[in-house]
Amino acid sequence: MLNKEQAMDIKIFDLAYRQLEEEFMKYSALGLPLYCVIDSIVQMMQSEEVTFFILPRAKSKDGQNHYFYFNVVGCFYEYRGCDLEFDNHLTNIKV
Repeated sequence: MLNKEQAMDIKIFDLAYRQLEEEFMKYSALGLPLYCVIDSIVQMMQSEEVTFFILPRAKSKDGQNHYFYFNVVGCFYEYRGCDLEFDNHLTNIKV
């Protein structure tokens, strides 16, 4: 379960983050690298108590929604993968 009181972060020096960065840049039409928006993404996921974020179709290169899923490991979000469809089974998973 996510804890709003505990500060969450993403491990930026591991392979999962590199995969997140590559997939985000592959689909994003924002014109910004992931590191420019990652703090806002983490803050949103924590405040909404979810383990995913959506790159909406209006901001994607291919005009489709992209769902980016994470596990919660201690006080970190660990990237799991990206999908074009929302999968409730991939949300709010705690390790």
